[in-house]
Amino acid sequence: MIPGNLLSKGTPILFVVLWSTGFIGAKLGMPHAELMTFLSLRFLIAICFLVPLVWWYQAP
Repeated sequence: MIPGNLLSKGTPILFVVLWSTGFIGAKLGMPHAELMTFLSLRFLIAICFLVPLVWWYQAP
């Protein structure tokens, strides 16, 4: 488990990194993919990261 102090300080940093890389990915990926394909891939990648976190922390 991650200590509470590290989790409370690391979560905003992780959010900003993920949010800012979303623009970079969109800028680079959109000219080469259809809109729904690109969005589907983004959501699939997000699910692959979030489902294990939900399982690990046993979120309701």
